[in-house]
Amino acid sequence: MKKILQMVVLAFCLMLSIDWNIPTRLEASDGKLSGICYGPFRANHDPDIGIFPCRKEMEEDIKFISNLTGVIRTYGSGQTPGYIPEICDQIGMECYLGIWLGKNKEDNRKEIEAGIKITHERHKSLRAMIVGSEVLLRKDLSEDELIAYINEVKERTKDIPSFKIAYAEIGGVMLDHPKVAESVNIIMLHIYSYWEGVSIENGAQYVIDSFFNISKYFPGKEIMIGETGWPSDGKTNRDAVPSEENQARFFKEFTKLAESNNIKYLYFEVFDEAWKEKFEGKVGACWGLYESNGNIKPKIKKLVPELPENLMGRPFYATEISVPFYIYDDAKDYQNNFFPSGYIGNTNAVKVDSNCNVNPHSGKTCICISYTDPKLLSDSKSPNRQFSIYMWSGLYLQFPSNNWGKYPGYKIKDGATALTFWARGENGGEVSLFKSGGIFDPSLPYHDSFEKIMHVVTLTKEWKKYSIDLKGKDLSNVIGGFCWVTNEWFNSGSFKIFVDEIKFE
Repeated sequence: MKKILQMVVLAFCLMLSIDWNIPTRLEASDGKLSGICYGPFRANHDPDIGIFPCRKEMEEDIKFISNLTGVIRTYGSGQTPGYIPEICDQIGMECYLGIWLGKNKEDNRKEIEAGIKITHERHKSLRAMIVGSEVLLRKDLSEDELIAYINEVKERTKDIPSFKIAYAEIGGVMLDHPKVAESVNIIMLHIYSYWEGVSIENGAQYVIDSFFNISKYFPGKEIMIGETGWPSDGKTNRDAVPSEENQARFFKEFTKLAESNNIKYLYFEVFDEAWKEKFEGKVGACWGLYESNGNIKPKIKKLVPELPENLMGRPFYATEISVPFYIYDDAKDYQNNFFPSGYIGNTNAVKVDSNCNVNPHSGKTCICISYTDPKLLSDSKSPNRQFSIYMWSGLYLQFPSNNWGKYPGYKIKDGATALTFWARGENGGEVSLFKSGGIFDPSLPYHDSFEKIMHVVTLTKEWKKYSIDLKGKDLSNVIGGFCWVTNEWFNSGSFKIFVDEIKFE
Protein backbone atom coordinates (compact mmCIF):
# COMPACT_ATOMS: atom_id res chain seq x y z
CA MET A 1 0.00 0.00 0.00
CA LYS A 2 2.84 2.33 0.89
CA LYS A 3 4.43 1.72 -2.52
CA ILE A 4 1.16 2.52 -4.27
CA LEU A 5 0.83 5.80 -2.34
CA GLN A 6 4.40 6.73 -3.30
CA MET A 7 3.62 6.11 -6.97
CA VAL A 8 0.45 8.21 -6.77
CA VAL A 9 2.34 11.09 -5.13
CA LEU A 10 5.10 10.86 -7.76
CA ALA A 11 2.59 10.88 -10.59
CA PHE A 12 0.87 13.93 -9.06
CA CYS A 13 4.17 15.76 -8.78
CA LEU A 14 4.99 14.99 -12.38
CA MET A 15 1.65 16.39 -13.45
CA LEU A 16 2.33 19.60 -11.55
CA SER A 17 5.74 19.91 -13.17
CA ILE A 18 4.39 19.72 -16.71
CA ASP A 19 3.42 22.95 -18.41
CA TRP A 20 -0.05 22.11 -19.66
CA ASN A 21 -0.53 25.59 -21.13
CA ILE A 22 0.52 24.47 -24.61
CA PRO A 23 0.21 27.41 -27.01
CA THR A 24 -1.79 27.37 -30.25
CA ARG A 25 1.26 28.83 -32.02
CA LEU A 26 4.72 27.38 -32.12
CA GLU A 27 7.11 29.00 -29.68
CA ALA A 28 10.32 28.43 -31.61
CA SER A 29 12.51 31.51 -31.58
CA ASP A 30 11.64 32.26 -35.19
CA GLY A 31 8.14 30.77 -35.09
CA LYS A 32 9.20 27.91 -37.35
CA LEU A 33 9.73 24.18 -37.07
CA SER A 34 13.21 22.80 -36.42
CA GLY A 35 12.95 20.97 -39.74
CA ILE A 36 10.57 18.87 -41.82
CA CYS A 37 10.71 15.76 -44.01
CA TYR A 38 9.83 16.41 -47.63
CA GLY A 39 8.59 13.76 -50.04
CA PRO A 40 8.06 15.68 -53.30
CA PHE A 41 5.55 13.25 -54.82
CA ARG A 42 2.17 14.74 -55.64
CA ALA A 43 -1.09 12.83 -56.04
CA ASN A 44 -0.27 11.35 -59.46
CA HIS A 45 3.42 10.73 -58.85
CA ASP A 46 4.85 7.28 -58.17
CA PRO A 47 8.63 6.71 -58.13
CA ASP A 48 8.08 2.96 -58.48
CA ILE A 49 6.87 3.43 -62.05
CA GLY A 50 9.14 6.35 -62.88
CA ILE A 51 6.73 9.24 -62.27
CA PHE A 52 8.89 11.85 -60.55
CA PRO A 53 8.10 15.51 -59.84
CA CYS A 54 9.40 18.11 -62.24
CA ARG A 55 11.56 20.98 -61.08
CA LYS A 56 8.73 23.52 -61.23
CA GLU A 57 6.66 21.42 -58.84
CA MET A 58 9.49 21.15 -56.34
CA GLU A 59 10.26 24.87 -56.59
CA GLU A 60 6.64 25.64 -55.71
CA ASP A 61 6.73 23.21 -52.80
CA ILE A 62 10.02 24.35 -51.28
CA LYS A 63 9.15 28.02 -51.53
CA PHE A 64 5.94 27.20 -49.65
CA ILE A 65 7.78 25.06 -47.07
CA SER A 66 10.22 27.91 -46.36
CA ASN A 67 7.39 29.63 -44.47
CA LEU A 68 7.26 26.66 -42.07
CA THR A 69 10.94 25.91 -41.56
CA GLY A 70 14.42 26.66 -42.83
CA VAL A 71 15.45 22.98 -42.97
CA ILE A 72 14.23 20.03 -45.03
CA ARG A 73 15.18 16.38 -45.28
CA THR A 74 14.92 14.36 -48.51
CA TYR A 75 15.15 10.64 -49.29
CA GLY A 76 16.90 10.25 -52.62
CA SER A 77 19.58 11.83 -54.78
CA GLY A 78 18.73 10.38 -58.18
CA GLN A 79 16.21 11.52 -60.76
CA THR A 80 14.62 14.97 -60.34
CA PRO A 81 14.84 15.08 -56.48
CA GLY A 82 18.54 15.65 -57.10
CA TYR A 83 17.61 19.26 -57.95
CA ILE A 84 16.45 19.97 -54.38
CA PRO A 85 19.79 21.27 -52.99
CA GLU A 86 20.06 23.74 -55.88
CA ILE A 87 16.47 24.89 -55.27
CA CYS A 88 17.27 25.28 -51.56
CA ASP A 89 20.29 27.41 -52.52
CA GLN A 90 18.00 29.79 -54.39
CA ILE A 91 15.39 29.99 -51.63
CA GLY A 92 17.84 30.13 -48.72
CA MET A 93 17.09 26.85 -46.97
CA GLU A 94 19.23 24.09 -45.50
CA CYS A 95 19.02 20.53 -46.81
CA TYR A 96 19.83 17.10 -45.42
CA LEU A 97 20.02 15.11 -48.64
CA GLY A 98 19.29 11.40 -48.63
CA ILE A 99 20.94 8.55 -50.51
CA TRP A 100 18.31 5.81 -50.76
CA LEU A 101 19.75 2.35 -50.22
CA GLY A 102 17.92 -0.95 -50.67
CA LYS A 103 18.47 -4.54 -51.74
CA ASN A 104 19.30 -3.76 -55.37
CA LYS A 105 23.01 -3.08 -55.62
CA GLU A 106 22.71 -1.52 -59.08
CA ASP A 107 20.16 1.00 -57.81
CA ASN A 108 22.36 1.66 -54.78
CA ARG A 109 25.27 2.44 -57.06
CA LYS A 110 23.17 4.93 -59.03
CA GLU A 111 22.08 6.66 -55.82
CA ILE A 112 25.61 6.89 -54.44
CA GLU A 113 27.02 8.28 -57.67
CA ALA A 114 24.20 10.82 -57.88
CA GLY A 115 24.65 11.85 -54.24
CA ILE A 116 28.39 12.28 -54.55
CA LYS A 117 27.95 14.32 -57.72
CA ILE A 118 25.57 16.64 -55.87
CA THR A 119 27.96 17.09 -52.94
CA HIS A 120 30.78 18.07 -55.28
CA GLU A 121 28.59 20.79 -56.72
CA ARG A 122 29.24 22.51 -53.37
CA HIS A 123 25.70 23.66 -52.67
CA LYS A 124 25.59 26.14 -49.81
CA SER A 125 22.32 24.58 -48.62
CA LEU A 126 23.77 21.10 -48.11
CA ARG A 127 24.38 20.27 -44.44
CA ALA A 128 24.81 16.49 -44.55
CA MET A 129 24.28 13.38 -46.63
CA ILE A 130 22.05 10.70 -45.10
CA VAL A 131 23.49 7.42 -46.37
CA GLY A 132 20.53 5.09 -45.98
CA SER A 133 17.24 5.18 -44.09
CA GLU A 134 15.94 2.19 -42.06
CA VAL A 135 18.10 -0.13 -44.15
CA LEU A 136 18.81 -2.37 -41.16
CA LEU A 137 15.17 -2.43 -40.05
CA ARG A 138 14.14 -3.67 -43.50
CA LYS A 139 17.10 -6.07 -43.58
CA ASP A 140 17.96 -4.78 -47.05
CA LEU A 141 21.69 -4.75 -46.24
CA SER A 142 23.92 -6.30 -43.62
CA GLU A 143 25.72 -4.11 -41.12
CA ASP A 144 29.02 -4.61 -42.96
CA GLU A 145 27.48 -3.75 -46.34
CA LEU A 146 25.94 -0.57 -44.96
CA ILE A 147 29.17 0.53 -43.29
CA ALA A 148 31.04 -0.08 -46.53
CA TYR A 149 28.69 2.31 -48.35
CA ILE A 150 28.98 4.89 -45.56
CA ASN A 151 32.78 4.71 -45.62
CA GLU A 152 32.84 5.07 -49.40
CA VAL A 153 30.74 8.23 -49.27
CA LYS A 154 32.91 9.61 -46.45
CA GLU A 155 36.08 8.94 -48.40
CA ARG A 156 34.77 10.46 -51.62
CA THR A 157 33.50 13.63 -49.91
CA LYS A 158 36.37 14.20 -47.50
CA ASP A 159 37.63 17.16 -49.54
CA ILE A 160 34.46 19.14 -48.72
CA PRO A 161 35.00 21.22 -45.57
CA SER A 162 32.72 20.49 -42.60
CA PHE A 163 30.62 18.06 -44.61
CA LYS A 164 28.87 15.46 -42.46
CA ILE A 165 27.60 11.94 -43.04
CA ALA A 166 24.46 10.67 -41.30
CA TYR A 167 22.48 7.47 -41.01
CA ALA A 168 18.76 7.31 -40.12
CA GLU A 169 17.23 4.39 -38.25
CA ILE A 170 14.63 3.27 -35.72
CA GLY A 171 16.03 3.91 -32.25
CA GLY A 172 15.97 0.31 -31.03
CA VAL A 173 17.68 -0.95 -34.17
CA MET A 174 20.35 1.73 -33.82
CA LEU A 175 21.17 0.45 -30.33
CA ASP A 176 21.82 -3.00 -31.80
CA HIS A 177 24.36 -1.62 -34.30
CA PRO A 178 26.90 0.57 -32.48
CA LYS A 179 29.43 0.09 -35.29
CA VAL A 180 27.10 1.89 -37.68
CA ALA A 181 26.64 4.70 -35.17
CA GLU A 182 30.40 5.00 -34.83
CA SER A 183 30.87 5.25 -38.61
CA VAL A 184 28.78 8.43 -39.04
CA ASN A 185 28.93 12.03 -37.84
CA ILE A 186 25.19 12.32 -37.18
CA ILE A 187 22.74 9.73 -35.83
CA MET A 188 19.17 10.38 -36.97
CA LEU A 189 16.66 8.56 -34.78
CA HIS A 190 13.21 7.60 -36.05
CA ILE A 191 10.86 7.51 -33.07
CA TYR A 192 7.16 6.87 -33.57
CA SER A 193 4.63 6.53 -30.76
CA TYR A 194 2.06 5.33 -33.30
CA TRP A 195 4.15 2.41 -34.55
CA GLU A 196 4.90 1.44 -30.96
CA GLY A 197 1.18 1.39 -30.20
CA VAL A 198 1.44 4.17 -27.60
CA SER A 199 -1.72 6.17 -26.89
CA ILE A 200 -1.95 9.81 -27.88
CA GLU A 201 -2.07 10.78 -24.20
CA ASN A 202 1.58 9.73 -23.88
CA GLY A 203 2.56 10.07 -27.53
CA ALA A 204 4.73 13.18 -27.47
CA GLN A 205 6.37 12.47 -24.12
CA TYR A 206 7.21 8.94 -25.28
CA VAL A 207 9.25 10.36 -28.18
CA ILE A 208 11.15 12.75 -25.92
CA ASP A 209 11.86 10.06 -23.31
CA SER A 210 12.99 7.61 -25.98
CA PHE A 211 15.32 10.19 -27.49
CA PHE A 212 17.11 10.78 -24.19
CA ASN A 213 17.20 7.08 -23.29
CA ILE A 214 18.83 6.17 -26.59
CA SER A 215 21.14 9.20 -26.73
CA LYS A 216 22.93 8.22 -23.52
CA TYR A 217 24.35 5.16 -25.31
CA PHE A 218 26.14 7.37 -27.85
CA PRO A 219 28.01 10.00 -25.80
CA GLY A 220 29.77 12.64 -27.84
CA LYS A 221 27.74 11.95 -30.99
CA GLU A 222 25.56 14.51 -32.72
CA ILE A 223 22.07 13.05 -32.44
CA MET A 224 18.76 14.36 -33.71
CA ILE A 225 15.25 13.08 -34.32
CA GLY A 226 15.22 12.29 -38.01
CA GLU A 227 11.53 11.39 -38.12
CA THR A 228 8.51 11.54 -35.86
CA GLY A 229 4.86 12.30 -36.41
CA TRP A 230 1.30 10.99 -36.14
CA PRO A 231 -1.05 9.87 -38.94
CA SER A 232 -4.41 11.54 -39.54
CA ASP A 233 -6.12 8.39 -40.87
CA GLY A 234 -5.62 4.63 -41.09
CA LYS A 235 -5.77 1.58 -38.86
CA THR A 236 -5.56 1.72 -35.09
CA ASN A 237 -2.31 0.21 -33.77
CA ARG A 238 -3.03 -1.11 -30.28
CA ASP A 239 -3.56 2.07 -28.21
CA ALA A 240 -2.53 4.44 -31.02
CA VAL A 241 -5.52 5.83 -32.94
CA PRO A 242 -4.98 7.78 -36.18
CA SER A 243 -7.18 10.85 -36.53
CA GLU A 244 -6.85 14.51 -37.39
CA GLU A 245 -7.51 15.42 -33.76
CA ASN A 246 -4.75 13.13 -32.50
CA GLN A 247 -2.36 14.28 -35.21
CA ALA A 248 -2.90 17.91 -34.16
CA ARG A 249 -2.45 17.05 -30.49
CA PHE A 250 0.77 15.15 -31.10
CA PHE A 251 2.15 17.93 -33.30
CA LYS A 252 1.34 20.63 -30.76
CA GLU A 253 2.69 18.73 -27.74
CA PHE A 254 5.79 17.34 -29.45
CA THR A 255 6.97 20.64 -30.92
CA LYS A 256 6.54 22.31 -27.53
CA LEU A 257 8.45 19.56 -25.69
CA ALA A 258 11.20 19.36 -28.33
CA GLU A 259 11.89 23.08 -28.10
CA SER A 260 11.84 23.19 -24.31
CA ASN A 261 14.32 20.29 -24.27
CA ASN A 262 16.48 21.82 -27.05
CA ILE A 263 16.04 18.77 -29.30
CA LYS A 264 16.72 19.16 -32.99
CA TYR A 265 14.13 17.32 -35.11
CA LEU A 266 12.82 16.77 -38.63
CA TYR A 267 9.05 16.39 -38.46
CA PHE A 268 7.45 13.72 -40.66
CA GLU A 269 6.05 15.07 -42.91
CA VAL A 270 4.89 18.15 -44.79
CA PHE A 271 2.53 16.67 -47.44
CA ASP A 272 0.54 13.44 -47.64
CA GLU A 273 2.03 11.02 -50.20
CA ALA A 274 -0.66 8.95 -51.90
CA TRP A 275 1.77 6.49 -53.54
CA LYS A 276 2.73 5.02 -50.15
CA GLU A 277 -0.74 3.59 -49.56
CA LYS A 278 0.10 0.46 -51.53
CA PHE A 279 2.86 -0.39 -49.03
CA GLU A 280 1.42 0.64 -45.66
CA GLY A 281 -2.31 0.95 -46.31
CA LYS A 282 -4.24 4.14 -45.68
CA VAL A 283 -2.01 5.13 -42.78
CA GLY A 284 1.05 5.28 -45.05
CA ALA A 285 -0.47 8.10 -47.09
CA CYS A 286 -1.68 10.26 -44.18
CA TRP A 287 1.31 11.62 -42.25
CA GLY A 288 1.34 15.08 -43.81
CA LEU A 289 0.41 18.31 -42.09
CA TYR A 290 -1.02 19.20 -45.48
CA GLU A 291 -3.05 17.09 -47.86
CA SER A 292 -1.43 16.07 -51.12
CA ASN A 293 -3.26 18.90 -52.93
CA GLY A 294 -1.68 21.48 -50.63
CA ASN A 295 -4.70 22.14 -48.40
CA ILE A 296 -3.83 22.30 -44.72
CA LYS A 297 -5.61 19.79 -42.51
CA PRO A 298 -8.20 21.76 -40.53
CA LYS A 299 -7.05 20.66 -37.06
CA ILE A 300 -3.46 21.75 -37.86
CA LYS A 301 -4.41 25.16 -39.21
CA LYS A 302 -4.04 27.07 -35.94
CA LEU A 303 -0.76 25.38 -35.06
CA VAL A 304 1.46 26.67 -37.86
CA PRO A 305 2.44 30.16 -39.04
CA GLU A 306 -0.19 31.92 -41.13
CA LEU A 307 0.10 30.68 -44.71
CA PRO A 308 -2.01 30.54 -47.84
CA GLU A 309 -4.41 27.62 -47.50
CA ASN A 310 -3.21 25.83 -50.59
CA LEU A 311 -0.59 25.69 -53.32
CA MET A 312 -2.96 26.27 -56.23
CA GLY A 313 -3.94 22.62 -55.85
CA ARG A 314 -0.35 21.38 -56.36
CA PRO A 315 -1.07 20.66 -60.04
CA PHE A 316 0.69 17.97 -62.03
CA TYR A 317 2.96 19.44 -64.74
CA ALA A 318 4.73 17.92 -67.71
CA THR A 319 8.42 17.58 -66.96
CA GLU A 320 10.43 20.15 -68.92
CA ILE A 321 13.69 18.96 -70.44
CA SER A 322 16.32 20.22 -72.86
CA VAL A 323 18.19 18.47 -75.63
CA PRO A 324 20.27 16.42 -75.93
CA PHE A 325 17.99 14.09 -73.98
CA TYR A 326 18.44 10.33 -73.82
CA ILE A 327 15.66 7.82 -74.20
CA TYR A 328 18.21 5.03 -73.68
CA ASP A 329 21.95 5.26 -73.10
CA ASP A 330 23.07 2.36 -70.92
CA ALA A 331 21.00 0.06 -68.70
CA LYS A 332 22.50 1.38 -65.45
CA ASP A 333 22.52 5.03 -66.48
CA TYR A 334 20.37 7.73 -64.92
CA GLN A 335 20.20 9.28 -68.39
CA ASN A 336 17.58 6.68 -69.37
CA ASN A 337 14.33 8.60 -69.27
CA PHE A 338 11.83 6.22 -70.91
CA PHE A 339 10.73 2.68 -70.13
CA PRO A 340 10.32 -0.32 -72.52
CA SER A 341 6.79 -0.93 -71.26
CA GLY A 342 4.45 -0.26 -74.18
CA TYR A 343 3.74 -3.60 -75.89
CA ILE A 344 1.35 -3.32 -78.85
CA GLY A 345 -0.15 -5.71 -81.39
CA ASN A 346 0.52 -9.37 -80.69
CA THR A 347 2.21 -8.76 -77.36
CA ASN A 348 2.97 -12.44 -76.85
CA ALA A 349 5.41 -12.34 -79.77
CA VAL A 350 7.81 -9.82 -78.22
CA LYS A 351 10.34 -10.06 -75.41
CA VAL A 352 12.70 -7.26 -74.41
CA ASP A 353 16.03 -7.24 -72.61
CA SER A 354 17.14 -3.67 -71.86
CA ASN A 355 20.25 -4.98 -70.12
CA CYS A 356 21.70 -6.91 -73.05
CA ASN A 357 25.51 -7.07 -73.12
CA VAL A 358 25.83 -8.72 -76.55
CA ASN A 359 28.00 -6.42 -78.65
CA PRO A 360 26.48 -3.05 -77.60
CA HIS A 361 27.20 -0.05 -79.78
CA SER A 362 28.48 1.97 -76.83
CA GLY A 363 28.82 1.49 -73.11
CA LYS A 364 28.14 -1.90 -71.55
CA THR A 365 24.57 -2.64 -72.66
CA CYS A 366 21.97 -2.20 -75.36
CA ILE A 367 18.31 -3.14 -75.88
CA CYS A 368 17.59 -6.55 -77.45
CA ILE A 369 14.12 -7.09 -78.92
CA SER A 370 13.29 -10.75 -79.58
CA TYR A 371 10.45 -11.43 -81.99
CA THR A 372 8.78 -14.83 -82.31
CA ASP A 373 6.99 -15.71 -85.54
CA PRO A 374 3.27 -15.44 -84.62
CA LYS A 375 2.59 -18.63 -86.60
CA LEU A 376 4.49 -20.46 -83.88
CA LEU A 377 2.23 -19.01 -81.19
CA SER A 378 -1.12 -20.37 -80.07
CA ASP A 379 -3.94 -17.85 -80.19
CA SER A 380 -5.15 -19.25 -76.90
CA LYS A 381 -1.96 -17.98 -75.26
CA SER A 382 -2.03 -14.55 -76.83
CA PRO A 383 -3.32 -11.77 -74.54
CA ASN A 384 -4.49 -9.83 -77.63
CA ARG A 385 -6.19 -12.39 -79.87
CA GLN A 386 -7.89 -9.66 -81.90
CA PHE A 387 -4.45 -8.49 -83.04
CA SER A 388 -2.92 -11.89 -83.67
CA ILE A 389 -4.71 -12.32 -87.00
CA TYR A 390 -2.78 -9.32 -88.31
CA MET A 391 0.53 -10.88 -87.30
CA TRP A 392 2.09 -7.61 -86.16
CA SER A 393 3.85 -6.53 -82.99
CA GLY A 394 5.54 -3.49 -81.56
CA LEU A 395 7.10 -1.85 -78.54
CA TYR A 396 7.01 1.70 -77.18
CA LEU A 397 9.59 3.20 -74.85
CA GLN A 398 7.29 5.33 -72.70
CA PHE A 399 7.32 7.94 -69.98
CA PRO A 400 6.11 7.20 -67.39
CA SER A 401 6.21 3.42 -67.47
CA ASN A 402 3.14 1.91 -69.17
CA ASN A 403 1.64 5.37 -69.76
CA TRP A 404 -1.01 5.33 -72.48
CA GLY A 405 -2.37 8.77 -71.60
CA LYS A 406 -3.13 8.76 -67.89
CA TYR A 407 -0.16 11.04 -67.14
CA PRO A 408 1.59 13.85 -69.04
CA GLY A 409 4.96 13.12 -70.58
CA TYR A 410 8.04 15.29 -71.17
CA LYS A 411 7.98 18.81 -72.57
CA ILE A 412 11.04 19.47 -74.71
CA LYS A 413 11.15 23.20 -74.05
CA ASP A 414 13.93 24.05 -76.50
CA GLY A 415 12.62 21.77 -79.22
CA ALA A 416 14.50 18.99 -80.97
CA THR A 417 15.41 18.58 -84.61
CA ALA A 418 15.79 14.80 -84.63
CA LEU A 419 15.56 11.54 -82.73
CA THR A 420 18.68 9.52 -83.42
CA PHE A 421 19.50 5.91 -82.61
CA TRP A 422 21.75 3.03 -83.53
CA ALA A 423 20.37 -0.34 -84.63
CA ARG A 424 21.45 -3.70 -86.05
CA GLY A 425 20.00 -7.15 -86.70
CA GLU A 426 21.26 -10.44 -85.37
CA ASN A 427 21.74 -11.87 -88.87
CA GLY A 428 21.08 -8.90 -91.15
CA GLY A 429 17.99 -8.46 -93.33
CA GLU A 430 15.54 -7.86 -90.48
CA VAL A 431 12.89 -5.35 -91.58
CA SER A 432 11.49 -2.87 -89.06
CA LEU A 433 9.53 0.34 -88.83
CA PHE A 434 10.58 3.00 -86.32
CA LYS A 435 8.72 6.08 -85.15
CA SER A 436 8.42 8.63 -82.36
CA GLY A 437 5.18 9.78 -80.73
CA GLY A 438 1.71 8.67 -81.78
CA ILE A 439 0.21 7.50 -78.47
CA PHE A 440 -3.37 8.72 -78.45
CA ASP A 441 -6.41 7.38 -76.62
CA PRO A 442 -9.39 9.79 -76.71
CA SER A 443 -10.71 8.31 -73.45
CA LEU A 444 -7.60 9.42 -71.52
CA PRO A 445 -6.59 13.00 -70.59
CA TYR A 446 -3.09 13.11 -72.14
CA HIS A 447 -1.56 12.10 -75.46
CA ASP A 448 1.55 12.58 -77.58
CA SER A 449 1.57 16.03 -79.15
CA PHE A 450 3.06 14.65 -82.39
CA GLU A 451 3.79 11.55 -84.44
CA LYS A 452 6.60 11.02 -86.92
CA ILE A 453 7.04 7.72 -88.74
CA MET A 454 10.36 6.77 -90.32
CA HIS A 455 10.55 4.81 -93.57
CA VAL A 456 10.75 1.04 -93.19
CA VAL A 457 14.40 -0.02 -92.97
CA THR A 458 16.27 -3.26 -93.50
CA LEU A 459 18.87 -3.74 -90.78
CA THR A 460 22.40 -5.01 -91.29
CA LYS A 461 24.54 -7.12 -88.96
CA GLU A 462 26.65 -4.06 -88.22
CA TRP A 463 25.58 -1.10 -86.15
CA LYS A 464 24.19 1.77 -88.20
CA LYS A 465 22.94 5.20 -87.09
CA TYR A 466 19.41 6.27 -88.02
CA SER A 467 17.56 9.56 -87.63
CA ILE A 468 13.88 10.55 -87.43
CA ASP A 469 13.37 14.14 -88.58
CA LEU A 470 11.44 16.16 -85.95
CA LYS A 471 11.83 19.64 -87.42
CA GLY A 472 8.66 21.64 -86.87
CA LYS A 473 7.05 19.04 -84.62
CA ASP A 474 5.15 20.02 -81.48
CA LEU A 475 7.12 18.41 -78.65
CA SER A 476 5.11 19.89 -75.79
CA ASN A 477 4.07 16.43 -74.57
CA VAL A 478 6.19 13.37 -75.35
CA ILE A 479 4.89 10.09 -73.94
CA GLY A 480 5.98 7.52 -76.54
CA GLY A 481 9.53 8.60 -77.21
CA PHE A 482 10.56 5.68 -79.41
CA CYS A 483 8.60 2.90 -81.11
CA TRP A 484 9.54 -0.25 -83.04
CA VAL A 485 7.05 -2.20 -85.19
CA THR A 486 7.22 -5.27 -87.40
CA ASN A 487 4.73 -7.67 -89.08
CA GLU A 488 4.52 -10.87 -91.09
CA TRP A 489 4.84 -9.01 -94.40
CA PHE A 490 8.13 -7.46 -93.28
CA ASN A 491 9.68 -10.67 -91.98
CA SER A 492 9.20 -14.42 -92.05
CA GLY A 493 10.31 -16.37 -89.02
CA SER A 494 11.69 -15.29 -85.65
CA PHE A 495 14.54 -12.84 -85.19
CA LYS A 496 16.34 -10.44 -82.86
CA ILE A 497 17.21 -6.79 -83.33
CA PHE A 498 19.35 -4.51 -81.17
CA VAL A 499 19.04 -0.77 -80.55
CA ASP A 500 21.28 1.56 -78.57
CA GLU A 501 22.00 5.23 -77.77
CA ILE A 502 18.50 6.57 -78.49
CA LYS A 503 18.21 10.32 -77.92
CA PHE A 504 16.52 13.57 -78.87
CA GLU A 505 18.95 16.07 -80.40
